[in-house]
Amino acid sequence: MASQYFKGILAGGLTLGFGYLLMKVVTPTKEQLYEKLSPDLKHKIDSREQRENHIAIMELMKKVAESDKPIYDQYQLRELQKEINKG
Repeated sequence: MASQYFKGILAGGLTLGFGYLLMKVVTPTKEQLYEKLSPDLKHKIDSREQRENHIAIMELMKKVAESDKPIYDQYQLRELQKEINKG
């Protein structure tokens, strides 16, 4: 009876392992997916990423402007970046 449980657990583990391995092999990475996109879609993705980066930088600059500390204070910049990434 214990051997039946062992066989069942082993079969389930092998099935899960095979499924995970198959998923890792078949699923493309972000770079592979990006390479297969049409140039128009690549441009849209690039422009959106640039816009998001610009917005994040502007938020950081606004927070630094509100502060009394100088902009070149690295500790302040790290703390503000953490705040922006959280919110």
